[in-house]
Amino acid sequence: MIGSVAIKEGTPELGSHLQAGEITLLVDKAQRPSTRKLQVLLSEQKIHWNGYDELAPDLISSRVVSDWCQASAVSLSRLIEMIIAINDPSKIVIGGGLNLKLVETIVDNIALKNGTRKEKIAFATPVLTAEAERGSPAFGAAYLPLLEVMYQ
Repeated sequence: MIGSVAIKEGTPELGSHLQAGEITLLVDKAQRPSTRKLQVLLSEQKIHWNGYDELAPDLISSRVVSDWCQASAVSLSRLIEMIIAINDPSKIVIGGGLNLKLVETIVDNIALKNGTRKEKIAFATPVLTAEAERGSPAFGAAYLPLLEVMYQ
């Protein structure tokens, strides 16, 4: 699954149970973007990838990877709109534990609906790529218990 976190006043908004970043749980399992699905698609093309290592530029621009990134962006776009509509964070950061080029491609394809019924701009929240890559899950595993202790 792809994680995301809303940032408000420089602090991650993780919710009262510290699980707010698991936005892909809001969509049906079949629609969830996951590196496992991409691994299966690549393996059908006789390409073996572990889910983390860099992909060659020609593979990043291949139809299989491009389609997966586009489908991931569509799923994430709707979820991000929900987060923005409910929390109005200063930014949304996506990534961590996922190949950086894939995250960048997904973020580049995220399209938010900017109009409301009154046709005012509603979603000016930037969607950014997390700078950390492989270490992010380890950081999150250490950071969440720390937050729990600090804010109890």
